[in-house]
Formats: sequence, C-alpha cells, structure tokens
Amino acid sequence: MTWIIEIALICVLLLGAYYGYTGGFFKLAMQPLKRVGGILFALLLCKQVGNMLIAPIIRSSITNYATEFVKTNSPDRIPTVIKIAAIISGRDEFVNSGSNAVVAITELTAPLVMLISSALAFFLLLLLAKLCFSAVVNVANRLISVGIIGIINRAMGVILSGVFSLFIVWVIVFIIDMLFHTQTLSGIDLIASYKPGPIFKAMQDISPLELLLSF
Repeated sequence: MTWIIEIALICVLLLGAYYGYTGGFFKLAMQPLKRVGGILFALLLCKQVGNMLIAPIIRSSITNYATEFVKTNSPDRIPTVIKIAAIISGRDEFVNSGSNAVVAITELTAPLVMLISSALAFFLLLLLAKLCFSAVVNVANRLISVGIIGIINRAMGVILSGVFSLFIVWVIVFIIDMLFHTQTLSGIDLIASYKPGPIFKAMQDISPLELLLSF
C-alpha cells in the first residue's frame, strides 16, 4: 500500500514536469488568458452577433411554435413565459389578454428569441476565440522554442507545471489522509497498518496556512 501510493504520487509529479517541458512556460502561462479572454470576447459580441446572424434564422420557428401552442393549449390563458416576455418587451397591455397575445406573438416572443440567439452566439464565439487564440499561441510558442530562449522557456515550464503538480499531490495526500482517518476506513487492517512513505509524509508536513503566514 505504501509504495503503491508513493509511485502514484511520483507519476503525478513526473507527468506535471513532462507537461511543463513539452508545453513550455509561454504556452502554460497563456492558458488562463485564453479562457478569460475568450469569455470576455464572447460576452462583448454575443448580443450583436446573435441579433444579426442567429435571430433571423430561429425567429420564425420560435414564433410559429409559440403561436400554435397558445392557440391549441391556452386560448383563454396566457402562459407565464408569455407574460414574462410581454413585461420584458414593455407590452403590459397583453398580460391579461389571450387574444391579443396570439395576435402580437411576434412582439411577445422577441425577448425569448434574443435570449436564445445570444446564448448560441456566446458559445460559438467562445469556440471561435479558443481556436484562434490557440493557433496564435502555438505559432508563438514554436517561434520561441529554439535556441537558448527555447531552453529557458522549457525550464520555466517545468518549474511552473511542477509547482502546480506539487499542489495537486498535496490535495491528493490531504484527501487520502482524511479518508484513512474516518471511522469507516480506519478499521480496515490494510489501512490501519499503512505507514506513510517519504513523499506522503513530506506533503503531510506542508501547511498552506503556515506557508502563507510565513511571508
């Protein structure tokens, strides 16, 4: 049990170092920026793109479906979602009128069309931003992966990924240690006789709070 856990922890550390070496510091450091930048890009443009490109495609289908639903299922009662749409679009006069709701269904479903089109545009823009940013980062990473700059880039990548791997190993050790001390598992002979290996013990001795207070 001791060496199985130790080997697993070593594998996590080695995989982290390998990932940092192959990816390089620049590529690893750009990952958070890629995600944040992609989300901001999609948020800024999703409404405009949704209204211009997606809404014209889905508007008639949603409007026709809503019209048929109101006529068939609630000719004398306006569905709650239609009431909400009427209030959002400023058409309060339709809230208490089923017939008017059917007649003016285009105006009443406009907020719903806008919401759906904006959501679809957001995910499409997020995917587009991710693809474009990844292509730019890959090209830039290849340009700086030669010569002395490439060596520095890979070395710093190993350090960055190694720190993150250490954190993952610490979390794994914390969870295992907590589980091994539960009443259910502590009574099992194999777990009760477990002796922490050097890596496991080293991680047990690390206190994130103590590290933060030491600065």
